[in-house]
Amino acid sequence: MTNNKKCDDLIAWIAGKMRVNDITDQQMAEYIKIHPNSFAYKMKNGNFKYPELVTVFSVLHAEPDIVYNLMINH
Repeated sequence: MTNNKKCDDLIAWIAGKMRVNDITDQQMAEYIKIHPNSFAYKMKNGNFKYPELVTVFSVLHAEPDIVYNLMINH
């Protein structure tokens, strides 16, 4: 959990979609080209870089309205 509701919402959405799509942390780390430990850290603090989020949204087939809502004030 972070001190930012939008970050918490983003992290929860990513975790939920990964679970639904049977994507492991290891796999997602490989998709965004970072070490699995780095991915785990980012999932705790929400400190993703923009290109990483673009990849995450693509891999998880995020609808444009979802991306918009998750990214407002993030």
